Amino acid sequence: MLVLLLAVVAVQVQFAYRKRQLFRQNWDGILSRVETVDLTALRLISDTYLTPGKDQLRIDPAHMWAMIGGLGGLQRMHRNADTMLELARYAEQWDTENCRVVAETMRRDSMRFKKAALNIEMALVYSFGIVRANFSLQEVASSYCLMRERLMGLYHEVHVGRIPQLESVL
Repeated sequence: MLVLLLAVVAVQVQFAYRKRQLFRQNWDGILSRVETVDLTALRLISDTYLTPGKDQLRIDPAHMWAMIGGLGGLQRMHRNADTMLELARYAEQWDTENCRVVAETMRRDSMRFKKAALNIEMALVYSFGIVRANFSLQEVASSYCLMRERLMGLYHEVHVGRIPQLESVL
């Protein structure tokens, strides 16, 4: 029981430390970590997944993989997803309640993103679950686009002046 209590305290201390570190960062420092991804391609993949029609697999999985940018693109998206969560937390200084709700929604999107990315990585490393990995490509793109749109919506509400710079890097 004592070990469990110590583990919970350690997690809380780590969370408080990370939050304090975040508020010490400046806007430009956070934005400088955003890496380039092909948002147009991600939106196209996301659209085929979120609005299915008669031809539900409009884009070949191999083409989707190339559109994402392969493993390097997937890793860039992963780092950007973490940075978008930091940007949502950064916005708490202007509107705590609304930002917490949006940040929690984005964390859930991030969990879906990370699960789908893990499926893809497992398929690459162990060569199994290829069909599941193909659909995970769509989930990765959709989750990433949802996170970005939620973040943009949040900044439209709390700090419109930051939107042009945010849109230019994301």
